[in-house]
Amino acid sequence: MKQGSDAVGRIRAVVDYALRESFPANYWKRCTYAAFGLNQLLTQRGIACEFVSGEVLCFTLSPDGNRAQLEGYGNAVGGTPSHYWIEADGALLDLGVHYLPKEARRPIVAMPVVRWAKREPLPRYLRYREMGRAPAMRPDSSIVGRVEDFLGRCEIVDRDLGDGLTAPAWALTGPDALRAATQRSDTWARGAARFETWVDPRKLPF
Repeated sequence: MKQGSDAVGRIRAVVDYALRESFPANYWKRCTYAAFGLNQLLTQRGIACEFVSGEVLCFTLSPDGNRAQLEGYGNAVGGTPSHYWIEADGALLDLGVHYLPKEARRPIVAMPVVRWAKREPLPRYLRYREMGRAPAMRPDSSIVGRVEDFLGRCEIVDRDLGDGLTAPAWALTGPDALRAATQRSDTWARGAARFETWVDPRKLPF
């Protein structure tokens, strides 16, 4: 496998491919589908998962390096979660952060996918606020058919293409992964490392 031999890495690549194939016009807005896809393929391999809902904010950086801010899926109205992700294999798994450049109001640099080890506290440049969790989740009745179709597509992609897919980006697994990325001169990682040292944690939204 080009993106690594572990099951989580393969499944992350499969779900990303299936999202882009199934929703080419707005795959970056489909966090619910991503969570269902990750859950199904991980569960099939005997890896226990939990659905988690809430909000996420992450450090972003403009291409010229002059504008740094937190962006994400937040400001939930009336207690309704604005984002969904999965926890499995001792890690928080989320493709949504990688898709933020597609949602940004202004251009921002490329970002990693999140596979943050739960043993590590969340850094200042990556903030999650949990609002609910469950070992299983039922799709809303308005999208149940589309979710079923998407899960079928995930299985086809996994079976036919999974061994040849590459990961959509490097995985942010913890502080060591960030340091390694800064050594590779990854623009986002170098900015995030600086942000971690100077931002006042009291001013973070959560």
